[in-house]
Amino acid sequence: MDKTPRDYTQELIKLAEDYFEAGEELAKIQIEKSSCLLILMADSKSIKEAELKWGCQQGGKRELELIYKMRGLKELISANKVKIRVMNNESYNQY
Repeated sequence: MDKTPRDYTQELIKLAEDYFEAGEELAKIQIEKSSCLLILMADSKSIKEAELKWGCQQGGKRELELIYKMRGLKELISANKVKIRVMNNESYNQY
């Protein structure tokens, strides 16, 4: 069954909501990261070492997961926008 522009629009809205929620969670994690890095710096020789330690913790793993999730959602949003634009142009060319 072919999708209609309305279907793509509804899917686009859902993807945008997911992107927004992931962005909010990522912002909270990055705030936590800043204070956690200060603590980790006490036992580290460099900021790079502290960041590597952060990446091994639950917050660091979740941060990376959210970053990749948002990248994927961004691509899906872009693809849906293109599909809607093409369908819209096709509808004008039918007449």
